[in-house]
Amino acid sequence: MQPSRSRISRTLLGLATLVLSLGWLGSTAVAADFVSTQPAARVEHWQRREAEINTYLKDSKDLKGVKLLFVGDSITDFWLFDDNPWVSGQKYGRAVWDESFGKPNSENFGLNIGISGDRIEHVLYRILPKASGGLGQLDSPDLNPEFIVALIGINNTWAAEKPVTDSVFEGVRAVLTALHERKPKARIILQTLLPTNDEAKNRDVVRPVNQRLRQLVSSPPF
Repeated sequence: MQPSRSRISRTLLGLATLVLSLGWLGSTAVAADFVSTQPAARVEHWQRREAEINTYLKDSKDLKGVKLLFVGDSITDFWLFDDNPWVSGQKYGRAVWDESFGKPNSENFGLNIGISGDRIEHVLYRILPKASGGLGQLDSPDLNPEFIVALIGINNTWAAEKPVTDSVFEGVRAVLTALHERKPKARIILQTLLPTNDEAKNRDVVRPVNQRLRQLVSSPPF
């Protein structure tokens, strides 16, 4: 006698349930080890980074010793990473940063206020005085760097205003003007935009903007 189709179906369903049950029992032993099993509010990197910077500026006793202030986006921010938190096996520049700029009271002691993903307008907001509605990250009278190293602008080439070269150039000029107004004794070192993997963007945006920036820094008040 051939087994009925319904009996075969019930048997297969029972085996599948058994397999799933065994798999579930095997996984529960380590479930608590996974971040994915624990409720967590979504906090983006830029939010944590901004909070860290604001806390340091409020509480640090080392501000008077800062000789170099680094202002920028991810290229600046990621000097402070050792392991890449998003891509396993990749390294960033923390060891170099600690050796070169990380020693309080040294002649090269640096403060890094770069935030990944920042566009030019976000930097302007962060350095705008609190009295004017900004974050006031340059407000402390104890923060008087000898040099300010600025690298900003490439993020404004995505979802860009038109014409993009004018938007990026005028934005960078606004940052330089704001930095100079806030810390007039500091010498500003402007890093031109670094090349991208998009040759068309390099040709149409990066190189033209950099040419204008070179002319800008050769003129007063810079």
